[in-house]
Amino acid sequence: MKTETPIFHGHEAVHARRIAHITRSLVVQFTALVFLVSILLWTMLFTGYGPVHDSLHALRHSLFLIPCH
Repeated sequence: MKTETPIFHGHEAVHARRIAHITRSLVVQFTALVFLVSILLWTMLFTGYGPVHDSLHALRHSLFLIPCH
């Protein structure tokens, strides 16, 4: 089974290359990584969900910045 590359015409090819370049750029990748890590840390440190809260309880108190009760 042979797959063929899509056929682009003029401005479509330029647009496709531009989008590919933007998504592969280091700045976009770094921003996405920082965003994902910050969401993960926020969820872990500020959650009220029992199992996560209980396992990180001592860490939350040792930071002196995150009140939990």
